Amino acid sequence: MNQAHFIITHGPSRLRGAISDILAFLIASALLPNSAPADMYQPKVTPGGISPQPWITSFSHRGTNTTLSWYGLAGGYNILMTPTLCPPQWTNVASPLATTYLNSLTMANLPGSQNFFQLSPINSYVGSGTCSSCHPDTRAAWQQTAHASAYNALAGLPPSVAQDCLVCHTVGYGWPSGFVSVTGTPWLTGVGCENCHGPGGAHVYGSHNLVQPAATIAAQVCGGCHDGDMNPTYTEWTNSAHAAVTPDVASGFSDTPSGQSRMMSCGPCHSGATRDAMLQNYAFTQGGYLTASNALALPSGADARLYAQTCAVCHDPHSTNGGPFQLRSPLSSTNFFSYSTSLAGATNQFGQLINLNFNSQYNANIQICAQCHNLRGALWTDTSRPPHNSLQYNMLLGDVGVLGTNLAPYQPSTHARFFTNQCVDCHMQASPFQSAALPANTGHQFTVDSFTVCEQCHGPNASNLVDFAMNAFLPAQTAQVTAALNFWAATKAPPALYAKYANRVWEYTTPGTLSSAGSGPTTAEQAQIPDNIKKARFNLYLANDDPASGIHNPLYVVALCNAALSFVQLELNR
Repeated sequence: MNQAHFIITHGPSRLRGAISDILAFLIASALLPNSAPADMYQPKVTPGGISPQPWITSFSHRGTNTTLSWYGLAGGYNILMTPTLCPPQWTNVASPLATTYLNSLTMANLPGSQNFFQLSPINSYVGSGTCSSCHPDTRAAWQQTAHASAYNALAGLPPSVAQDCLVCHTVGYGWPSGFVSVTGTPWLTGVGCENCHGPGGAHVYGSHNLVQPAATIAAQVCGGCHDGDMNPTYTEWTNSAHAAVTPDVASGFSDTPSGQSRMMSCGPCHSGATRDAMLQNYAFTQGGYLTASNALALPSGADARLYAQTCAVCHDPHSTNGGPFQLRSPLSSTNFFSYSTSLAGATNQFGQLINLNFNSQYNANIQICAQCHNLRGALWTDTSRPPHNSLQYNMLLGDVGVLGTNLAPYQPSTHARFFTNQCVDCHMQASPFQSAALPANTGHQFTVDSFTVCEQCHGPNASNLVDFAMNAFLPAQTAQVTAALNFWAATKAPPALYAKYANRVWEYTTPGTLSSAGSGPTTAEQAQIPDNIKKARFNLYLANDDPASGIHNPLYVVALCNAALSFVQLELNR
């Protein structure tokens, strides 16, 4: 691999035709965002992990001063200059130490009217063994992962094939001080710390406190290797809903108190950066590594908006956790879980935000998808809005809703009991590579785009059941309950409320999707709605808003709707 040269002109902007391809690259580089970066490093997708090479973000020349700005890892750099590229005559004009990711250097009185510049990082790869002197626990856990032994996967391959694979199975292959051979640089075999954090020499042997390795949950770190026709994990993920923070949620994340409050409530599931901070705080708290204040360091608002559910949110980069694929949680579980946001704004005695809500509810034994795809603490007594439509896990287990007096809900579907991996079995149906026209599928779009798994039980016409569920079954069930609630509204609701809200009189203050436009009864007016009607509407929206159209647990949808009809009938009989 040849190290990329980042070149730009000083003085006249005209470039000769022989270097027009360089000009095209520089124009693209100049269009990169030039605002202050978020706290986490934002890498480009590069085979082998994080590249040590920075990229130029802007260039300006004013008077006798030339200012060069770049984005790259912390560490030392040589800024090289040449008046010509045919052939180049590089001289070192500056050697700055970068302690942040976005850097700028102004150089005065440079000779010549037209020059080209190249940034050359001064850093070296040291191997994961060197990191263990300060991070022994992390390295010990990493040694149990497939990354640690990734080089062994090349054994038996033809040399020409293995050569092409080295960049993703070793540390720093193709870069100065990187992997050369298993005999010459055995400490750089496998996928180690520096693949994901950048070369560590400047941190270990130089300015230890000033030069910090990159720390980021950006999926681009993984995307350089976990992609391509044979294993298109990264590309699939970029096309999934997990790749972006929901826009209306992201708009509320900022560095202000209100933005941090939004991170505390919505962030654990909508912002990967926020969840990562909470997971670290949880681990430190459990391990006794924090002070008694247990203050939570939230990410910047920019990070909270930028990083959604990236690879590192579901997969632990440093540990296997005793499960497959380095997942943080198992693939299946049957325990009740509903993450409530009611304590999201808790603070310690110093007024600092603490992780009380997350730390008190987090359960690593709940299956990985259910960590976020749950009811979010909703109860039938809620009045402000219907349950959050992330309730897939609870509907799969049939463990929410109100079925009747002294009748606790728990009716797991066949899908919950039959499928060993629950959500993954349907939503991540993988297939092997066949050809360039039929690449592998790793299931990381999380969409049910094949009915193969359904056909095991439902036969070759399984897709017809999906159409029936979406277009007939669920609409018919919810239509009955909606009609019953509307009938109660017209015949039994408080007349003044009905005059004000009509059929929305049974609704939440912010109505759900089953009602026409307009608000529902206010918080104070909700007290006039009978409990039986509140229970009925709660069941109705549980059934209606599960994104699977009832497929997760069709028999429980019927049970919820029948219970809702019974609650409405009780009120009609009064």
